[in-house]
Amino acid sequence: MRHYAGSEQRYKDLVQSMRNSTLTAFYTPPAIVRALAETLRDAGVVPRRLLDPSAGAGIFPSSFRETADGEVEILSFEKDLLTGQVLSTLAREREQVIIDGFQTIETAYDSYFDVVTSNIPFGDTRIFDASFRKSDDPVRRQALKAVHNYFFIKGLDTLREGGILAFVTSAGVMDAPGNEPVRRYLMEHARLVSAVRLPNNLFTEYAGTEVASDLIVLQKWSEKRELTPDEQRFVSSSEIGNGIYLNDYHRDFKHAIHTTVTHEKSLYGQSALVLHYDGGPERIAERLRGILANDFAARLDTERYTQYLRPLHIPQAQTVPPTARRQNRVAAPQSVAPPELASVAPAPEVPAPAASLFGSAAAVPIARRPLGQRRAGRRTDTTGMSDLFTQGNLFTQPAEAADAPAAITAPASENKDPRPFTGTMLPHYKERSLVLFEGQVGRLGGLTRQGCTFHPEELGTLSRYRAERYIPLRDTYQLLYRLEMQNEIEYKGLRRKLNGCYENFTALLGDLNKKENAAFILNDPGGREVLGLERFVEGRKQLSDILRRPVSFDPYELKHVDTAAEALAASLNKFGRVEFSYMESLASRSRQELIDELGDLIFYNPMVKGYEIRERLAAGNVVAKAE
Repeated sequence: MRHYAGSEQRYKDLVQSMRNSTLTAFYTPPAIVRALAETLRDAGVVPRRLLDPSAGAGIFPSSFRETADGEVEILSFEKDLLTGQVLSTLAREREQVIIDGFQTIETAYDSYFDVVTSNIPFGDTRIFDASFRKSDDPVRRQALKAVHNYFFIKGLDTLREGGILAFVTSAGVMDAPGNEPVRRYLMEHARLVSAVRLPNNLFTEYAGTEVASDLIVLQKWSEKRELTPDEQRFVSSSEIGNGIYLNDYHRDFKHAIHTTVTHEKSLYGQSALVLHYDGGPERIAERLRGILANDFAARLDTERYTQYLRPLHIPQAQTVPPTARRQNRVAAPQSVAPPELASVAPAPEVPAPAASLFGSAAAVPIARRPLGQRRAGRRTDTTGMSDLFTQGNLFTQPAEAADAPAAITAPASENKDPRPFTGTMLPHYKERSLVLFEGQVGRLGGLTRQGCTFHPEELGTLSRYRAERYIPLRDTYQLLYRLEMQNEIEYKGLRRKLNGCYENFTALLGDLNKKENAAFILNDPGGREVLGLERFVEGRKQLSDILRRPVSFDPYELKHVDTAAEALAASLNKFGRVEFSYMESLASRSRQELIDELGDLIFYNPMVKGYEIRERLAAGNVVAKAE
């Protein structure tokens, strides 16, 4: 992975992202998800709009897509960088993958989806969501303290009336007494359709561990007033001995899949009820189908589900080049490269880039469009892992010169009406950003991940001239800075392009900070940064360093050493101390291997609870240190 990551920083980001999700993510056996999707289909629930807020390997979207009777619009969130890149590569028609946390979903998706389903993360990880933090409802504020509680309430927000929420989650959601306010909130805003306690050994084959979990299925019902007896039991949990709490809904174990129940230590060393079921995931799935079918027949209101079901808008297909069609599916707002790139001829020394699984997604050109817009042609159904290795060279690193935007000088269209912006959304685009689109200068409005609106500007000849030269200057500057910061690679061709854009503007219009130029540039949200490309000191113009060299990283920084001693010297030079994480990355060795190889060059100092070089340990009051 280090080899294909393209830069040391990218490799570190991927590794850290995997570490962050190791203790909070378990992948669901496909048989379980198929049982859920097929049982819902048999009950009359076939989604047209589906959200997976923690997609992982994409098992939930793929299973529900197989049960669909037509087009299905899918939005998937996956915070883990590497998993998200794989998922993006395998995504198919009308599927959007956002490599970011679920909390970044726009409010445009409120009351939007027919089905929200996933195996959600669990734990005491705090979530930042300004709308929850500012809420007058104490339960919504409380939900920010635990990721699983947040997912339930936020998931309900994104469901339209009558829609279905189906989450596989930690048993703590139902059992923990502290979660009672959250459970009550759920029952006051949704109908309980089913809650099935899954056996602890469900994840053994797929995650190598045992964990207590539930499949909870709810139907959104905002105007609900009274709770049924089952819903009242769902809200409450009681102690059954040895500090073990069990949800009252599960007291009779009728909705628990098990052959044996024992008192054991949980994954976290606490006393817990452990349910085991003889047989693998397929047998568990068959038992699950029976429970779900009975519950759906008794509690699922299919009339309410279909009452609020809206048709998908499927515009006339457009012709999209095959490469772009595969790349267009990724929709990570911080992993998107500029739109005009496809129209720029690449510099002779560098070929145009292909998609990269491990390379920075920011270097991949992506044509953003609303989810509802369909692309021409159909891909072959590719659900197997072989698809990962049959889509060209996934590991090609981004080309620098091909990433440079160019001015669009085509005559302006006569169409002066606002219309959907079907170009590619750049990470630095904001409300009222100036763009060149279909030969016109205009501004963007109503930005969401679904898309935005292009508002043409009526400009005079000189103002249009400024815009045509300012916009590629701004986009090239933003692209160069972002790529060098993320990949820690010097993009010489792109820097030449930036200098060319700067000279193209100033040669004809004067300095950027000239009064009339500055007034025009500051009308763009990104204008102030562009004005920073030049400054005047005592009447003399000084150009920004980025026009000459990278400013976001040191191109001469040491990237690799051959010995542990060299790694130690580099660490002391950079940090003034023994910094193992840095040394590990330089020497490609583990912490213990470094300690063993360094021998008596470093010693553990219990006073600082860390390693120090022998010279520092021997300095000062040696007697006090020895004591």
